[in-house]
Amino acid sequence: MKERKTGSRKSHYTTLVLPPCRVCGGEATGYHFGALTCEACKAFFRRSLVQKKENKCKRQSSCDVTSKRSGNCAPCRLARCRKLGMCKEGVRKGRFSLPMRTQAINEANMLEGKLPVTSDDNSQPSTPESSSSGADSGICESPGSSSGSSDTSDTMLVPYGCNVAMDTDMSLVAGSMYDQLLTSLVTSQESIYPDLKKYFEMPLDALHKDIHNTLTLKEEIYEGVFGSSAPMTTEQFQDIFATTGNDVDSRLQQFEMYGRSMEDGIRLYHAFAERVPGLPELCPADRDSLIKAGHLEFWFFGSHMLFNKKLGIAMCYDGSQTGSKAHMTRFFDADWIDLNFDFADTLSRLQLSFEEIVLIRAIILTSADRCTLTDRGTVQTLQERYLECMRRHLAATCRQPSKRLFRIIERLVAARNMNEINLRINRKFLHQWGFLIHDLPLWQDMLCYDGH
Repeated sequence: MKERKTGSRKSHYTTLVLPPCRVCGGEATGYHFGALTCEACKAFFRRSLVQKKENKCKRQSSCDVTSKRSGNCAPCRLARCRKLGMCKEGVRKGRFSLPMRTQAINEANMLEGKLPVTSDDNSQPSTPESSSSGADSGICESPGSSSGSSDTSDTMLVPYGCNVAMDTDMSLVAGSMYDQLLTSLVTSQESIYPDLKKYFEMPLDALHKDIHNTLTLKEEIYEGVFGSSAPMTTEQFQDIFATTGNDVDSRLQQFEMYGRSMEDGIRLYHAFAERVPGLPELCPADRDSLIKAGHLEFWFFGSHMLFNKKLGIAMCYDGSQTGSKAHMTRFFDADWIDLNFDFADTLSRLQLSFEEIVLIRAIILTSADRCTLTDRGTVQTLQERYLECMRRHLAATCRQPSKRLFRIIERLVAARNMNEINLRINRKFLHQWGFLIHDLPLWQDMLCYDGH
């Protein structure tokens, strides 16, 4: 049996070599949703549970399902998952018991031409369905551990509703807990931001081009009727509005629509934060500070794909509002708008996955070093859990996980710098447009946050 040493400060464990993924033949990482699968097939099946879409195969349901990163027929892949018995309930049935480990090792050894091993358990090798109830299993086996209780000084962040059997190998549980933690976050993001998933599945370039063409046509019609003129400054607009009460360039209408979109977005942001494991248990003051401090960064890591730097257009997360740079400079300095487009472009080129985005968002919401907190230590511990969850996810899905993690952290640092600039931008915005904010309390509360 091959073993890979994996180090941490408080525990060292080895990883079993498992048989191939039952769905695609790739490298399996454990029992997920009741079947031995790889991370990619686990994530695919998890998405299918949330989306609940029943697509039909275009090739008479006879497509090959392979471990390549793209190009698999989704209906055929889902059919194979179901044939293996994968189901939502299976996530709580896959504890990697001794008979299960023995069965997996024997199959892996047979594939490598080695002799089978024998189990110390006299029972027949069990399957996820027949083993006792536990968590969605990882594949870590602690050296020297027994089926009895296992001592651990490292506490774990347990998703809501997850129970751990007293006789469970705790190094196994650690991997399982992180797996369930990611599942919990992904489910919350899919539930609260249902539109976000579609932006991973549709050709955004074509959508952006259509938006650009529509906005350009409107501008041409406007200029044809009223003639071409230099954009009106904030001071000029406000002088005219104060004198005549006329919204001469529909700026107030744009402000109202944007403000309502911000109010809706902030409500969803709060709803998501309330479902991040560990955050609801913080005192209200700490939770409120973390939510306000992370708003801009949270928004960027989930809206960056809605910017198109080349065309100079952007859209709201739900597609309800679109605008060009010219529209945005009615309220903000052009340099700040350019900086937003530049940063969004760097995130788009990073090609973040849906799972990476939700983990980044959890890390942002548990950043304890930028606001005043009464229980900083607890928040730091929460962030360490999400960072470890990210490391494990990248190790299972990337060829160069360390390099990938470095690039993500580098963008998080850049986002923090953006946030510092945004505090100054917000003060200027409130000074110029504060008289319109009183009907938008959630947005006003975010804008008034001063970094403390």
